[in-house]
Amino acid sequence: MEILIEQTANSEDIAAMRGVWKQVFEGEMGIVIPQDAASSDISHFIARLGRGGKTVGTLSLVDTSHDLRLQESHDLQFKTGAHSARFMHLAVLPAFRGMGIPLMMALEAHRNIIAPRRYDYTWLLFDTLRARSSFLCRHLGFTPRDGVYVSEYGRRCPLVRDELTPGAARAVEQAELYVRQFRRVYQFEHAGPGGGAFVSLGN
Repeated sequence: MEILIEQTANSEDIAAMRGVWKQVFEGEMGIVIPQDAASSDISHFIARLGRGGKTVGTLSLVDTSHDLRLQESHDLQFKTGAHSARFMHLAVLPAFRGMGIPLMMALEAHRNIIAPRRYDYTWLLFDTLRARSSFLCRHLGFTPRDGVYVSEYGRRCPLVRDELTPGAARAVEQAELYVRQFRRVYQFEHAGPGGGAFVSLGN
């Protein structure tokens, strides 16, 4: 089984992404994602089972550089003029969890959007109880901020990464290494006669 991480490129990709949202957010959490969440102004990433195959995961990245009200409402206090982006709508279908797909989508977003555009900060809201043990803190160098915010998703705290620090660069390098090691182990454990399983990143 091959898993490809790609940016959405057309209406079919958006429809497939919405299908994952419907199953995960609506079906599991009872939350309806607004129509404008699939806007072309937002960068969307999807995980597929092979090229053109079923979409099993999603992650969106929203530029929040000029949304000072949003930043202030979460007490982010970024430096004046900083460029920031927010991760949103991370979802993986139940049967494909535990395969490192969220980490791979986050790395692809970094490779294609965050690094080339030289964002100063990336951030997201995450389950307060699981924040420090999350893959974002363990593998990607995000740091929990003080403050708890209650939304339709439950109790959340901000996770922030200062993108232009050596620590952030090391975290990304280590995460890339982890993904490569995970891929080798997963391929070995799931390989059968004449086949195997592996994960690759799209262009």
